[in-house]
Amino acid sequence: MILLTIFLILLIILIPLFCLYILPLLYSGIHYEKTTNKKIKTIKKIIRQKNTNINACDLGSGNGAILIHLAKEFPNSKFTGYEINPILTIKSKIKSRKIQNLEFKQKNFWKQNLKNFDTIIIFQYKTLMKKIENKIKKECKKNTTIISNHWQFPNIKKTKTENDIHIYKI
Repeated sequence: MILLTIFLILLIILIPLFCLYILPLLYSGIHYEKTTNKKIKTIKKIIRQKNTNINACDLGSGNGAILIHLAKEFPNSKFTGYEINPILTIKSKIKSRKIQNLEFKQKNFWKQNLKNFDTIIIFQYKTLMKKIENKIKKECKKNTTIISNHWQFPNIKKTKTENDIHIYKI
């Protein structure tokens, strides 16, 4: 009886973890990695320095933490998060339901045009940075700010790096 109880408890714990992390990995080929609060503060600081209302998107918004913080801090700006993982998108929408200047979309960001955004936030993978660079060069307007967490573009010269956050101007 005790073994059955332990088994059921483990099952109750493991099934949600499987659904949250493994199924999306199988679905998209990409796993979710959380951005630290320290890096979120750095991103806020970078956006604050722009001293303007922005229209920003996060390519792979994960649990929505970055955009939720930014939308609260900059209520006159507009924020859009693209996330392919349906579970993370639902969680983000629930957490942000009362924030008017923020929208999460369960969409593949490769199929979205970036031309209307003046700020792009990225925390992707090294292997994708060249492909993202090509998309940005093709779709983004002049003076678009790109904020990349950890990974760098191979051919775009960065303007600044702070706390492993790389800033680019297109």
